Amino acid sequence: MSSAETPHNVNGWFDAMMQDRATRVLLVEDTPTLRMIYEGALSGAGYDVIEAATAQEGLEAFYSTMLDIVLLDLTLPDRDGLSLMREMQSVRPNLPVIVTAEDRSIPHAVEAMQAGAQNFLVKPFDEAQLISAVSAARLQCFERADPLNSFIGTSDLMGKTYAQLRAAARSNAPVFITGESGSGKALCARTIHGLSARSRRNFVPVHCAGMAPEQLSREFCGYTRGAFPEARTGKTGAAMLADGGTLYIDDLCDLNLDQQAKLLGFLEGSTIYPLGDENTYRVDTRIICATSRDPAEELRMGRLREDLFYRLHVVPISVPPLRARGADIMALAQHSLTRISQEEERHFDRISPDAAEILQAHPWPGNIRQLINALRLAVVMYDGPVLEAHMLLPSLSDDYAGATPNRRVDNTLGDTSIPPSGLIGQTLAQIERAVIEAALQRNSDSVPKTARELDVAPSTLYRKIASWDVSEDPAS
Repeated sequence: MSSAETPHNVNGWFDAMMQDRATRVLLVEDTPTLRMIYEGALSGAGYDVIEAATAQEGLEAFYSTMLDIVLLDLTLPDRDGLSLMREMQSVRPNLPVIVTAEDRSIPHAVEAMQAGAQNFLVKPFDEAQLISAVSAARLQCFERADPLNSFIGTSDLMGKTYAQLRAAARSNAPVFITGESGSGKALCARTIHGLSARSRRNFVPVHCAGMAPEQLSREFCGYTRGAFPEARTGKTGAAMLADGGTLYIDDLCDLNLDQQAKLLGFLEGSTIYPLGDENTYRVDTRIICATSRDPAEELRMGRLREDLFYRLHVVPISVPPLRARGADIMALAQHSLTRISQEEERHFDRISPDAAEILQAHPWPGNIRQLINALRLAVVMYDGPVLEAHMLLPSLSDDYAGATPNRRVDNTLGDTSIPPSGLIGQTLAQIERAVIEAALQRNSDSVPKTARELDVAPSTLYRKIASWDVSEDPAS
């Protein structure tokens, strides 16, 4: 792949598309006059401004709206602006924040810069200074926003995959992604959404694996309170949440034939019927589906409806397995080793020749997920700075590797203890979740108490729990 074809250069198409969008700025300022002046200047420059007079209003806007930039006054009536910035960036570390402060608060502004703010403006500042600072943040936002930057690798196979993703993003046609478990199908789906004109609306995943027959309508269409005995509250269906955006149907071939018929009915009519609701609703969703099974074999065996297959199999994308990606294996390994080392506060920075030989020769039946798990176990169990061959052997032995791919683990704990034998075959992420859930149970679901027991920050636990709810697994 030439340098002009790397995933960081999308032939100018993504950048051109982003230039046509209104960048969304959250303005948190308690002085009404200043808020009016800033809003007028930003709106006049083409920005979409959301105003907040307090930290609480700003936080509510942060959690309810997809923001690009935050303009934040450090002196707010209900909360310190620096602590608000830290909370926002604990959830979105790359969110550009510009802080504003009075002369007397410059040390506070410097502290904010050290904590991760991109820039600070000292009051009073003029319109030109404001627009210049926000424009710089906007450029940073766009540089980070390219979804293809999530991929590592320049092999010929991945070059073809990048081209397929870019082409699929230009269309609203259904996409059918196939690939082994752990190869990155969900990441491909999110990338198509992120490159598309729908990227400012929701990407909503629905995981079909293990879905009970009656769950399909509830998940896709939603229901009202009291629609069935267990419905103590209502729920908005995935199709409604994805209106204007993308609906990602993962593990499509895990649906039985009756569920497939219901799904086909929704796809053909683009109409949902929430359980217990007398009204019907039309939705506009882009459909992306994925499966780790061979759809041709599923068709031949009668486990996949032919009409559903041809309704969805419009833009096919096949994600290559890790073992077929050549030098990408080492690029992924080095990138992941650096990232995991930082996360675990270790000091690994390179891979020995013997370890590299093992990494390149391994068949990787669990693909990228298995590679990341193997590296994380080595980082947790050993000290750096060099990843040696013997550090990989415990997780890459035949019996362990055979238990890892495609295994789905029930993390529900009927007991607050976790016997070591029950951890065999689970990924490190699954073990971590089980440990956290057991600790939460011991502490009556109190996150602060659980954080103290596990010696981590409460924000760390909140982020991990939120990630379980979203079920964001780019390697599925």
